[in-house]
This record gives sequence, C-alpha cells and structure tokens, in this order.
Amino acid sequence: KTFRGDNALVRHALLNPIDALYDTLQKSLESQSFTLLEKFGISADPLQCDLPDQVVPLTKLSVLSVMDLDASIVKLHDLIVHLNIEGHAKHEALLESLQSLENGLAQEIETWVKQYCDGPQSPIFGAGIVDHVAAIFSGLRRWIEAHLQNVLVNAIAVRKAILLRLRRILSGEQKGDLTEYWLDFMNRKVLKFLETLGFEASAVGDDYTIHPPKNMMDVYDNLEILESVMSPEKANETGALEFLSVITDEIYNGPVGQLELEMFD
Repeated sequence: KTFRGDNALVRHALLNPIDALYDTLQKSLESQSFTLLEKFGISADPLQCDLPDQVVPLTKLSVLSVMDLDASIVKLHDLIVHLNIEGHAKHEALLESLQSLENGLAQEIETWVKQYCDGPQSPIFGAGIVDHVAAIFSGLRRWIEAHLQNVLVNAIAVRKAILLRLRRILSGEQKGDLTEYWLDFMNRKVLKFLETLGFEASAVGDDYTIHPPKNMMDVYDNLEILESVMSPEKANETGALEFLSVITDEIYNGPVGQLELEMFD
C-alpha cells in the first residue's frame, strides 16, 4: 500500500536491484571468461585492454605486443568458430567450459533471488521481478557467447590502434608532434618569464621589415632585458637560473616529458 500510489518509487524499487544484478553478472562474466580462455591456451593479458579515447598504453607499444595480440585474436576466433561445429573435440570441451561458466552465473542469480525475493521486500516487486530474472536466466548462454564476440571485436580494435600509433612513431610523425609541442611550450614559458621583467612582446611585429616598430624605446628596453637575462653575472639577479631550473625539471620530469622518454627509450 505504501508504494501503490507512487509509480516512481515502484519503478525505482524494481529496477535498481535488477541493475545491481546486471553489474554483478557482468563483472563475473568478464573475469571468468578470461579464465575460460586461458584453459584453451589463449593468453588473456593481450586481450584485456580498453581504449578510452583511443589511448594505447605504452606497455602495448611494441612489435612483441602486437604478435601476442595477433596470436590471441587468431585463437579466440578459432574458438568462436568451433562453437558452431558440432562433433568436434574442441566444440565439446568448449561447451563443457561454457556450461561451467553458465552454472556459476546461475548460482549468482539464485543468490540474488534469495536476497531480494524471499525477504520482506518481495511484496514490492510482484510478478515483474520474475519476468526480469527469467529473461536473464534463459539468455545466459547467448550472453556469454556475445561477450566472447565482443572481446574479439575489442581486441581487433586494440590491434588497429596499436599499429596506427606505432606507424606514427616509426614514421617520425609522433616525434614531430612532440617537437612542436615542446617548442610551443618553451616559447610560452620564456615569454611569460620575460614579461615579468618588463619585456614588451608586441614591440616588434612579425612583419617588422615592412612595418617598423611604433615605439623604438620599447625595442631598446627589450634588448636590455634580454642582455641582462643572458648575462652570467646577472643570472641570479634576473631570476634566469631559477627559471631554467624550474622549466628543465618540468620538461624532463613532468608527465609529458616522462611519456616522451619512455616512448623513445
């Protein structure tokens, strides 16, 4: 009676536990499916790679990693093919492993049912919960097989992303991008430092051979600032030494610097 007059509360009570069940089963399926693959000689490590925003981990950027991934892809494809070849020895062994995985997931469903449907909450759910659980239970085998297909599709996408990034590195394109990044980084940092000393960046335009500076005093002042910064005797006074120390540390020890060193080590 408490929930009968509030459809939003009924929907919340019904769907949230179902969502939790889906999440639990998905996590179990992901971990147990890789265990299953290991039984058939398929290395799970190369396949366990997600690509958020197509970011490839540095540990995957090697010819050996691609070879390992290729081997896993071929074996996984072969395994999926044998799902449909009845009478084959691998088919029978695979069905046995799939049945074991299915039984494990079914056990988790039964545990969930006891928790949510045999207790005081059961009057809230009614028949709707039975339909949801029955649909999940009856579709376990198809869900497992679809998950293996998704692992294969993801592995192929990972392989493509790795090869693309390796190609950019080996062709020098990646190094060119990093070079441009560091040149722009240093230009911005140096200009900001000079401006703290009174440097006027707009004193000389890019087209100064055509359009002379409007204020030559700014040019002279800039020259004096540059000479003082470059002078060993005034390095401490201008803060040039401290600036060089800070920017050098940021270049070599910052996240981008470390990435570059690891990539080209």
